[in-house]
This record gives sequence, C-alpha cells and structure tokens, in this order.
Amino acid sequence: DRADLDAVFDGFALAPKEALIAAAARLEAARARRKASSDEDGGGTCTHQADELAAMLAVADAQVANERPQAALQGLREVRAALEKLPDAKLDAASLHVLAKAHFVQGEAREAAERAEAALAAFRGLGHAVGQAAALNTLAQVALATDAQRALQLARAAHDGFQQVGDARRAAMAQRTAMGAHLALGETTEALHVARQLLAACQAGADRQGEAATMVLIAEVYAGMGNADEELRWTHEAAELFRAMGDARNEAAARYGIAKVYLERASDGEVDRGRRAAAEARTLFAGAGEWDKELVLAGVACAVHFWRGEADAALALARESLQAAEARGCRRGVADALQALAGVHLTR
Repeated sequence: DRADLDAVFDGFALAPKEALIAAAARLEAARARRKASSDEDGGGTCTHQADELAAMLAVADAQVANERPQAALQGLREVRAALEKLPDAKLDAASLHVLAKAHFVQGEAREAAERAEAALAAFRGLGHAVGQAAALNTLAQVALATDAQRALQLARAAHDGFQQVGDARRAAMAQRTAMGAHLALGETTEALHVARQLLAACQAGADRQGEAATMVLIAEVYAGMGNADEELRWTHEAAELFRAMGDARNEAAARYGIAKVYLERASDGEVDRGRRAAAEARTLFAGAGEWDKELVLAGVACAVHFWRGEADAALALARESLQAAEARGCRRGVADALQALAGVHLTR
C-alpha cells in the first residue's frame, strides 16, 4: 500500500535481512505491474510508476538497516532524479527521510541532520503525523552524539507523535532512543525506568523482537551502573529470546556481549565461559554471512589463547584469520590479524 509507505517510516517488524528480501520482492512486483501497464497502454500509469518508486525507497531503507548505506544512497539518487519528472510530495518527503538515515549510518551527521530537518518540514507541510514522528526520531538519533539533552526532547516528541496516531510499535522505538539519551546524560535510574515501561509494553503487545531488543538495552543500563551480574542476566535472556525467534544475527551480538563481560573479569572460570560465548557468537556470525564480525570474534579467541599462554593455538588462529581476511578483502581484518601475529611472535 503506497499510501501508507510503512517501510520507509523507520522500523520494520522484520529482521534486517528479511526486510531486504521482502522489499526486493515488493520492488520486483511493482516493476512487473508497471511493465504490464506499459504493454497495455504504451506508457504505464503514474500510479504504477509511483508504486515502483515507493518500493525502491523500501529497498533503500532496508539496505540502511543492513548497514549498506552506499547501496542505499545510489538507489536514492535514482528515486530523487525520477521525482523531478514525476512530482509526488509524499514520496519526496519519505526519500528525504531515508536519505537522512543513510547519511547517519555512513557517519555523516551534518548531512543526516539537514535531510532529517528537510523531511520533518515536508511532512509537516503534508500534515503527515507518522512521517513527522519518524523524522523527529531520526533527528534524535543524530543528536545523541553531540547533544543528548536535545536528543531526549526530540525522542519524547517522536514518542508522543506515534502515541497520538496509535502506533505502539514505533512509539516503543522512540522510547528506545530516549533511553539512549538518558544513558548519554548519565541518568541511569531514568533510563532503567523507561526500559521497564518499554519492556512491559512489548510483552503486552506480544512484540518479541522489541522485547529482546529492550532486554539488550536494560543490560546496557546495568553496565553503566557497573552491575555486571545484572548485565549478564539480561543479555543472556535476550540471547535466548533471539534464539527462540531464529534471529541468529542478534543472538550472535548478544553472545558477544556476554563474552565481553566474562572476559573483562579475567579469572580462569570466567575466561572459559567467555571463550565459549565468543565461540558461539563466531559460529552464528559466520552462519549469517557476517564475515567482518566473525573475524572480530576470531580476534577475541586469539586474545584468549594468548592470555592463557597458549601461543601455538593463538598463532594458528591468527594465521587462519589473516588468510580469511585477505580472501574477503577485509583490510581491517588483515590489520587486526597482523597485529595479533606480531604480538604472539614477540613473546616466543
């Protein structure tokens, strides 16, 4: 339904890879409809062309969610060029919003803020409440790095906007942004209060993805409080819930979080637990095709071997990581593996 443009107002209910698959299928179907219309009347209707552009925006938004901002920006340039020939105010506002998110993921905060402000103005001009709230939430995320107080104000405004239109799922997303602002301000008590409200809302709405994501955030709050036991408990619960949903990518991230807590304690028993959690995360990342993250976990395993005085095992794993990084063209992975190799050789 192009009128709703659900996919481009920040937040799929699906995991990022599933969202990209769904968006690509939507685009293929839209192009097929336009081609059929073109064959019938020689040109294709404006409605079918607009449907195709909306589907292209959905793909770009999913690419952003999958941390592929360059691909998203390329598709967005095509959409923006097409909109010059086929003006559509709603699509124009939505494309500005996705542009903001793409620039944000790429680390271009100034460009992200400019596009988000433009999207907000465009949605206000249209009287589009959901679009306004989504743009406010994106602005809040951009502001988090430099002005946490403003980020909190924007996140609250986004939350109120979503609440007014009865969009509980996106209201919860804005609450998560507000939690991040509270944490950035050092307001751990307030962050925990918001987190528990959010968790209850997700559980009441049977939003298991949101519930697991909120558990991760609660773990972050406890980490800020220096309470490693509670951090471990909540991260473990999140990992188990992600596993139950078949979300390997997020389960791996949670397992990695568990490994880091154990390894930071650095006692023999904790290091063994950390090594097992890191190995689980590495396997999950590899299975999900997240090779860069899998290489990071290989580096963690190498460091554990090194810490335990197992130089031969550390050396073998570092060489394996170097070969894998070179084969995949991962320069960061190559650099990390070379550093690990140098560290092991210096002790032999």
